[in-house]
Amino acid sequence: MDIVICDDEEYSEHLPTIESPTATSQSSEKDAKKDATGPMRVLVQTRTHLVPGDGHSKKVLSMLHRICLHQWGRNFNPYEDRSNTYGDEFGYNDRLCFFLVDHGESPTGSDDPAEVPMTVYEWDGKSLQPFPGPLPNEVQERLKKYRFKPKVTKESMLPRHEDLPPEERRRSIKRMLRRETHPPESDLQFLRDHPQHAEWLKVNLRPRFWDKLQNMMKERDHRDVLHEQSSRDLDSPSADGNDGNISND
Repeated sequence: MDIVICDDEEYSEHLPTIESPTATSQSSEKDAKKDATGPMRVLVQTRTHLVPGDGHSKKVLSMLHRICLHQWGRNFNPYEDRSNTYGDEFGYNDRLCFFLVDHGESPTGSDDPAEVPMTVYEWDGKSLQPFPGPLPNEVQERLKKYRFKPKVTKESMLPRHEDLPPEERRRSIKRMLRRETHPPESDLQFLRDHPQHAEWLKVNLRPRFWDKLQNMMKERDHRDVLHEQSSRDLDSPSADGNDGNISND
């Protein structure tokens, strides 16, 4: 089975494989559907062009809903379910990508994924099907880096984007563009204020992604000019020298 793991612009093929999931893990899928409160990890493999939706956030959410509907008969609930994505760079066509959903608490409260049963599916663009064969070894190794997530709390929330170190923030902008996500206005301003990071993106992005980013920045600059002009028009006196108020004379 040929698998492509897209870690960056380069990727590898013909990866080694490991044994298929055991009968115990397959039967645990049925048990999890009977007991929706039981801990469960669901992994879905697909290709970027098969993910439905318009834009990155809608594509990801559509897959999370489909996974939860298939596994538990309900939509994704961010207060009960935790998610991870990998390879979700929808700006590329026909690239391998993964969606991971964690639900429930492990028996010991640990974040060790080995304590939680996992079910693996493949999305073919129409439905979720049992994964056809063994997981590639590289996928298995990468999964070890994704600990079984606890429930979301205020303490576990991610820092604001504005609080990220500059180098990490520009890498985040790069990921957004490759995922077809529009960077927030604060990030566009960040690049205007720090042109050295915009230059880094120019060097490290493919030309089509850099062109999109340039267009976003130009559109933002144009909006700023229109806003400033509108503010000046409101603050300035009228052309005939009076203040624009109606006179009783």
